[in-house]
Amino acid sequence: MKDGKTFFSIDARTVFQLGKEAIESELLAISELVKNSYDADATVCKVIFGKKVESDDDIVSFNQIIIEDNGLGMSFNDMQKNWLRIGTDNKIKDPKSKKFQRRKIGEKGIGRLALNRLGNKVDIYTKKENESIVHFSVNFENFKGGLDLVNVPVLLEKVNESRYFKDNTSGTVIIIDNLCDLWTLKSIDELKEKSMMLQNPLNKYTLDENNNIVLDKNTKISNGFIINFEIEEHGTSDIELEIKEYLENSLFRASIIIDTTKNQWKYTHSFHTYDSMTRLNDDMIVRDYEKIIIDVDDKQVVLEPDDLKLGEIKISLFGYDFSSEVRSMFTHAMGLTFLKNVISNIGGVKVYRDNQRVYNYGEPGSDWLELSSKRVNRPGKFLSNNVLFGSVELDRESSLNLKEKTNREGFIDDKYSQRFVVLVRTAIYRFFNDVEQYKSRIKTQYSKVMKRVREDEIYDRIVTSIDLAQIDNAIKIELKEGIYLYREQMEYIKNVLFNVSINTLDYLNIFHDLENKVDKIRNMVSKQIKDDSINDSFDELELFIKSHNDLIRDKDFKKYIVNTMLDSILFEEKFYLLRNKVILIKDFKGTESVDFEFHRPSIKRIINNIITNSTYWISTNERKLIKIKTIKTEDGIEIIIDDNGPGFNGDIDFLRQPFVTRKLGNKGIGLGLFIIDELMRKSNGEVEYSNNSELEKNGARVRLIFLNRKGKI
Repeated sequence: MKDGKTFFSIDARTVFQLGKEAIESELLAISELVKNSYDADATVCKVIFGKKVESDDDIVSFNQIIIEDNGLGMSFNDMQKNWLRIGTDNKIKDPKSKKFQRRKIGEKGIGRLALNRLGNKVDIYTKKENESIVHFSVNFENFKGGLDLVNVPVLLEKVNESRYFKDNTSGTVIIIDNLCDLWTLKSIDELKEKSMMLQNPLNKYTLDENNNIVLDKNTKISNGFIINFEIEEHGTSDIELEIKEYLENSLFRASIIIDTTKNQWKYTHSFHTYDSMTRLNDDMIVRDYEKIIIDVDDKQVVLEPDDLKLGEIKISLFGYDFSSEVRSMFTHAMGLTFLKNVISNIGGVKVYRDNQRVYNYGEPGSDWLELSSKRVNRPGKFLSNNVLFGSVELDRESSLNLKEKTNREGFIDDKYSQRFVVLVRTAIYRFFNDVEQYKSRIKTQYSKVMKRVREDEIYDRIVTSIDLAQIDNAIKIELKEGIYLYREQMEYIKNVLFNVSINTLDYLNIFHDLENKVDKIRNMVSKQIKDDSINDSFDELELFIKSHNDLIRDKDFKKYIVNTMLDSILFEEKFYLLRNKVILIKDFKGTESVDFEFHRPSIKRIINNIITNSTYWISTNERKLIKIKTIKTEDGIEIIIDDNGPGFNGDIDFLRQPFVTRKLGNKGIGLGLFIIDELMRKSNGEVEYSNNSELEKNGARVRLIFLNRKGKI
């Protein structure tokens, strides 16, 4: 101490807290060292296992790891001023590599401490071209608590020769002895398999316009980076992974490019059937270009100018189906069990920057996209990591706002990383929506359980079989009467369950909306707002209670003037439409002075359902339009509802099934169209869905057809 001043000191065991204790796995430790080779402009990095040890039970293991590269190497001065200085910022000051101008990855300056996660004794030989060989040696067993870090001796020297450098070549060799764990052949194989993901396995491939996997002609070989594994007496294992064969056996694929500067994406999804799937076709290629991204949490991503600095996000997704229906149709020589095991080991959605892996995304236990939590509620919709492989590619230069954590567990949690996760999750959930439809097609065609037949058709088949049976007529009559009674009973039970479900949903929606409206009024009162908005809110609340009171009480069919009834129903929607800035266009000229027998609560539910859905899908439009038109026909009346949104995306029959939704995240439970179908059936009508809107090419149209027949509800 001098003049009242003192200084921090660092305990020697800090190297373990930043290295051995902070690095979760051996693979992550090797990844840190491989990154250093990449930053040094190496084109080849070898990971060599040596010093074979044979135990009494004939298990072969290895007690040495050598990491060797052909990079630019380090001088004595580099080692002393940079490598031996923990937390150095030299890669921040000099962010580009000299030869290939790669954006350097190891910016934290502590990657070298990954060495003590692997072993205790380390020797490094490194050489720059036309300079001396430098030797460094350290024994981490000397770094004990209580010692000051600067007082733990290490060896740094120049040497005249080494067996690792010939013909004045450059590079670095790291020799790790006295390993923390002995490596068996099995554990090395597992490491090699996992190491396939250290670099993006798609780095030399690309998806063409039809999502076929092809060699990327733009790959720069001179700037390439290959990792080789070698085992003493076992030779070389090149892990520049030939993953193409595994990915080509994926049934579902998507190629997505998110332009964060424009808040737009280009999205292509596709279905690639196996040769034996003769009942299906694989030409289902769907493209959506330059669509505004819909946020799974907020419906619309609103990015501030400062948030736009994430660059271009490129996502490639490959989905698999290992169900019993598919299992029997897989004919590839590798076998479905082998493919399943490979995808299970390498599965998950992983993140890469400049082709190098960003941990911990895509690792077991890392649910960064909330796939596991979503699968609890919708297991058929959300793919698990063992049937999904995906890569998310970032350009380091344009995504510098994404800062990696010191503990190597992803990006620092801030507005940039949160936005990044939301964008990727949004795109992947959209892919899951499409996969759900394709899987439904497979089950419909190949599963005996999933054959969808209307109940009327089932009863007709049974009655026809009875008529054709060689039995006494009296028995036929008795059987058909039994079938009729059974049918009536099933219809009664179905109606009861349906009405209970409808009422339950009504009550849930009522209390949810009431809570929101009361909270809104409470906030206005607390802020002492004195303008007309608080009166409008009370009017909205009063109208809401009255309309839903009528909805619950009214159970009978009644004759209504069509236009008067529709005007009253739409009046009840006015606050919702105003709040969402939707322009409602009414054209009721076709039913002036026309009366018709309706079940008003059903019509209200149907129209409310359609308007709610349309409002969601047109929410990103600058001008939001919904048009309701009526037509008088010989058989009854029609109510046609158009919007200027993107239309129905997918097979209509599939979308009409219960619990199927195209809304992202938790925005829908998938009962909308199903409930409309059931209510129309009970209202003596039918419904048609199409993309023939008058307001927008390929916009959504719902055609409600009411027939001149009296019905029951």
